[in-house]
Amino acid sequence: MQEVNHCVVPLPVFGFYLSSDVLAPYLLETDPIGWEALKYALVRDSKYHGVAFEVSLDLTFVKKGAEYVRTVYEARGAEGLVRLTVFEYNDNELRWDEVYTGRLDLTAYQSLPVGVSAPLREGGMAQKLLSLDDVAVDVLKTTTLGGSNLSATLPLSVLMHSQQLLLRYRTTQPSPAPPALPTFITNQTDERTSVIYFGLTDPQAVDEFKLGQLPTGVFIGQQPTAAVPFFTSPGSGRYRFEVDLVHDLEIARTGNGNGDFDAVDVDYYFRAEGYPQVLLASVRATNVEGGYNNRYVTLQHIESYDLVEGSKVYCYAHLFVHDINGGILGVRFEVKDQILPGGVFNFEAATSTSPTPAAGLLVHEAFSRVVSLTTDQPNAFYSDYYGRPDAVPAASQDGPGAARLVTCAYWLRGFPLPTDPAPATGEMDARKSLFLSFRSLYDSLDAVDCIGVGLEERNGRTVVRVEPRAYFYPASVSLALGPVTELKKVAAPEYLYSTVQLGFQQWKSGSQNGLREFNAPRTWVLPLTQNKNAYTAISTLAAAGYLIEETRRDRYAQSPDAEGKDDSQNFLICLRRTAGGGWATERNEAFAQAQGVLSPETTYNLRLSPGRSLRRHGAWLRAGLRREPNAVLQRGVVEANDQLLTRLTTETRPINEALDVPAAELPGPYFHAETYRFTARLRFAQVQALRRAPYGRISFLDNQGQRLSGYLLRLDYSPAQRLAEFTLLRAS
Repeated sequence: MQEVNHCVVPLPVFGFYLSSDVLAPYLLETDPIGWEALKYALVRDSKYHGVAFEVSLDLTFVKKGAEYVRTVYEARGAEGLVRLTVFEYNDNELRWDEVYTGRLDLTAYQSLPVGVSAPLREGGMAQKLLSLDDVAVDVLKTTTLGGSNLSATLPLSVLMHSQQLLLRYRTTQPSPAPPALPTFITNQTDERTSVIYFGLTDPQAVDEFKLGQLPTGVFIGQQPTAAVPFFTSPGSGRYRFEVDLVHDLEIARTGNGNGDFDAVDVDYYFRAEGYPQVLLASVRATNVEGGYNNRYVTLQHIESYDLVEGSKVYCYAHLFVHDINGGILGVRFEVKDQILPGGVFNFEAATSTSPTPAAGLLVHEAFSRVVSLTTDQPNAFYSDYYGRPDAVPAASQDGPGAARLVTCAYWLRGFPLPTDPAPATGEMDARKSLFLSFRSLYDSLDAVDCIGVGLEERNGRTVVRVEPRAYFYPASVSLALGPVTELKKVAAPEYLYSTVQLGFQQWKSGSQNGLREFNAPRTWVLPLTQNKNAYTAISTLAAAGYLIEETRRDRYAQSPDAEGKDDSQNFLICLRRTAGGGWATERNEAFAQAQGVLSPETTYNLRLSPGRSLRRHGAWLRAGLRREPNAVLQRGVVEANDQLLTRLTTETRPINEALDVPAAELPGPYFHAETYRFTARLRFAQVQALRRAPYGRISFLDNQGQRLSGYLLRLDYSPAQRLAEFTLLRAS
């Protein structure tokens, strides 16, 4: 084998076959110029981890072959479809084996004196998927990007439960307080009874209930029975109210001719619906002789109430001016009210609201729809990990990642779907759909699950397969070689990481709830110092429960013309199978322990926490820690809550998000950060066998006779010389 480069090997026999969307297929009678330089390559994608088969070849077609390509180009231009299928004659079994089918790149078309030149480029599903993987498609459309028709799909409707939100309203009367503006009591009898409200004018108010400015001032003529609530509870929960105000009320006659008054009654109330009214203060002033001024009415009330959604809460004063003596010009009294600086009006609650329906697609259907729309192939997606027996194509059981819903802010808010009836003529069309790209969907699920994707043949069809990354680096052996030549072992620093960042890009809810969110970005620091290399896997699908809840509560039906803060956001939500076979949102049903959050029994997406994702990425991260047996991944930057501690009922020890993580607690690596490079002689049948099973280990003998193995990163094969150049990732 050491003399392999000096062996004389007969050239293989090839055949070439053209097909197009313009002309009938044609078997070339004259081989294209340049076919002797034909090379094959098996290449593992560094992002997706699957292995693709490629052909590197620039060809010049002559005679009838040139006319064939020229005719298609003249008819369709650079968009013309010309496929070249390459066959090799198998002299052992006396048949022609298909080697490769690819598309001629007519963007590089050249008409030459000798013929027509056009290079081969990757064709079929792989090319479509890779070239369009960043194009966001409408998952409900029935026309693919290539113009083919798909059957319609109906989103799944799931009832979203309410995660408890802690909401606050905090306001303080500034100093100086705004000047009191006068209001007038006139000679209308019913105006002598009035209601006073106490909204403050603090520009720095914390308003997580989105109340805006509360009513303030004197409303002349309003009866106490018609008092307006300052607040209607948006959800059920325990509400705590704090009122601490000093009220300044002044009433004066405006002139001798407008009469005067001798008595003023003022009663100050606080009332929560379902509870007795509380009298905060009561003033009875007599013999005032047309002038009343009391700057020192203190209103204090601190109390908690259990309120249901929609309960009304009131805080007001009842003002009654009486013993009036009318003047020659009638009755006219000036009223000024003011809250003195430093007064506070606060309330807060951990609230829950009624469940609301949301549309979405399970992960399998989301992937399947995006793949079909992108590649023009229906039902061209398969996964055991995300699959289900009721998916198409079916898996044998629900995979570990099957019970996840992909949705968008519009669908969480309850916008109408494109499948709903169209609006009447002239009305705004508020129907909204879900847009996803393959790359964004893959990257988001990769951040959570550490996955890979490749093309496979299943039941005679090519499918896009997505599985955990370990599937693409199995322990099985795909090819066993003998001694190899020119063996090199080379360090692979790209697999040595100094930091790890996992989690979710979007998590901030705009309120203090965000600080309680655990599904946010998280960083760990590894003990490797010689290579500055960050491992970053951040999901653009949001899984933050507080963001889900705040979006869900901002209902389309309540404000159909209002834009939501996060309308462009897509979400990932964990579900569970119900006893009847349907779907419901998952809370903490599968957990024996769940601590460190406001309400574990209402929390979304406990199993998607960064600490749990770190364990799923653990085998990959340990590739560079082979010589660091006591390595610890130290907790780095924390943007939100890392106090979550959870333990599934199937686990014996909890995962504490706040602790450093010893590498020994992570799954063992399936490769090391080194590569093997060598040359070996291969028969074409071996290349084809490796093409059918490209993920397994390739074993070989070094020059000491020791058997080593690695995972294919790249194979370059020259069929004319039957010689292969390997680059392998060293197997663990």
